[in-house]
Amino acid sequence: MFTSATIAVLALLPWLSEVTAATVKLTVPLLGSDARNSSSPPPQFSTESPRMLRALTLSLLAVTAVSAAHAGDYFDLEDEIAGHPGKTWYDAVKAIVPDLKPDGTGTLQIDLPYVVDLGDSDLPPKAVEPITVHSVEVQQIEAEGRQLTLVLADLGEADGWASNVEAMALFDENMTLLDAINVGQDKVTELYGEPIRISARDEAVVTHSEHFNSNQTYGAYAVVMVRDGKFQTIDAVDTLGDRWCGHDRSQAIAVSASDAGAGYWPLTITVTDELKRADEGADCGDEVMQEPWTETYSQTYNWSASMGLYVAGDEGFAELNAINSERY
Repeated sequence: MFTSATIAVLALLPWLSEVTAATVKLTVPLLGSDARNSSSPPPQFSTESPRMLRALTLSLLAVTAVSAAHAGDYFDLEDEIAGHPGKTWYDAVKAIVPDLKPDGTGTLQIDLPYVVDLGDSDLPPKAVEPITVHSVEVQQIEAEGRQLTLVLADLGEADGWASNVEAMALFDENMTLLDAINVGQDKVTELYGEPIRISARDEAVVTHSEHFNSNQTYGAYAVVMVRDGKFQTIDAVDTLGDRWCGHDRSQAIAVSASDAGAGYWPLTITVTDELKRADEGADCGDEVMQEPWTETYSQTYNWSASMGLYVAGDEGFAELNAINSERY
């Protein structure tokens, strides 16, 4: 079992299998099918390019920091489910993919509802068949006074979408399937942080999807609750990070709820937009180093008993969305 931070860093290793400099040499085994099948030599770095080596180090640290907010546990399909003798996580995934084979391959025979309401603009993403599952991420959540289990399984690429199909399944105390939706809004998805208490008997969960390139990180969060044994999305929030010479601009969310007694409590989502100096010693030519700064944007949601859902009480993210739309 690995932590999310470990997996995030290991995901980079096939491309960073050997770094050579005067005093630094990192050699690791190649991981993943791409590495095993690759005949290309590993990338080479030398002291003639210290900025490259410095950028590599900062990138590794950034990936670890992004993943540190994760709180779920990872299990292989053959691992036994604690408290359920004779049941494995393979059995849990098989409840979503009935023809799942012991090697983790199969076909998804149902259309998973999408975590974001697409309206009439598009059809929900569908998995490229056959799907392959290697492991699951697991988190416990309280909903309607019951202790339930969330299981997140990556089912592979979505057909015609720049994202993966990520099945998030809800199981009761006996590991019987209650509901399943697709929370894959980008290439990599995980459960983000601990569940957030939204009533005396309920918690909400946050999912985080992202991908990144050399200078930008694209994030997509969803805050999801359980009602009547089914998932219900409270809201989804997109974020954007930038990296350029000596600078790192990042956006992260925090979700909180205020104890309001009976019923569902008011809930607030806050996005922190922050610029840091990533490398004080960077040689950026004529570019002037910017001073660090932080801005926050918040939006509050209140429960509507008549509508049976959380409703945003303001347009707190309108400015943030406008700013980010100009940065893509």
